[in-house]
Amino acid sequence: MRVLEAGLAGHVAQGETTLAQCWRIRRKDGLVLGFTDHDRALVFDGTQFLPSHGLDGGEVPAKLGGQVETSEVLGVIHAEAVSEDDILLGHYDGAIVESWRVNWADVSQRLLLRTDAIGEIVREDGVFRAELRSAQQGLNATRGRVYHGLCDAELGDARCGVDWQRGAATRQ
Repeated sequence: MRVLEAGLAGHVAQGETTLAQCWRIRRKDGLVLGFTDHDRALVFDGTQFLPSHGLDGGEVPAKLGGQVETSEVLGVIHAEAVSEDDILLGHYDGAIVESWRVNWADVSQRLLLRTDAIGEIVREDGVFRAELRSAQQGLNATRGRVYHGLCDAELGDARCGVDWQRGAATRQ
């Protein structure tokens, strides 16, 4: 269960709220973009979150265990922010997306909802749909070597240790 900081908890408890959704995208090349569903720009943590009418984040069903949680964000391709060329060139592949719930009247009252990585991006007719994958995705990546009865090295490569031209094994 999440615990809200006192200011945000008090704001939510009063019933009438001034909450907005914000998304921060951190591309691998270092570019940081901010978007919000609010009607004016919001600024916090050194990022300006620009109004992005036509950007909508989907709900994420909670899953138990080691399953990768996925959601998606849908929006109109805006030439100044997310260009179709940048999508085609793969600049958003693997980018980190932070989803925030923010009190737009006092941006110090905010909650980081989740951090995801962009998976597949589909674009058509000026609209993009980006799949957001949870951090569990990293646990599914193969890292290191697999040890089993058969050797996974190529005969004669640096890991093999056999000089096939001389027919002798070398120690590594």
